[in-house]
Amino acid sequence: MNKYQFAVTYIVDGDTVEGDLICQDLGIVFPKQRLRFMWCNTPERGQEGYQEAKDFTASYLSEKTVTLGVYKKDAFGRWLTDVYISEDETLNQLLLKEGLAVPFKD
Repeated sequence: MNKYQFAVTYIVDGDTVEGDLICQDLGIVFPKQRLRFMWCNTPERGQEGYQEAKDFTASYLSEKTVTLGVYKKDAFGRWLTDVYISEDETLNQLLLKEGLAVPFKD
């Protein structure tokens, strides 16, 4: 798993965000990338808990730059990632812990 910086520009839902993927070592920025959080699945639009999960994710990520652990791209072209909110905790884990997501693996 490779680690990168990510500047969040848009919260799609509780487990998907958009922004700029920053490769500091190479001095390259990949704009308008879509991330899907690995290991967890939040409710989709129209499902119970959707807005709560989206708001929770927004409270941690809106207009912030965070560290990612990047695994690979999924079938929809989204980067599957761990999103670190501290050195040893991910937002993925926190969504599961708070009951806002269910376990999921690509």
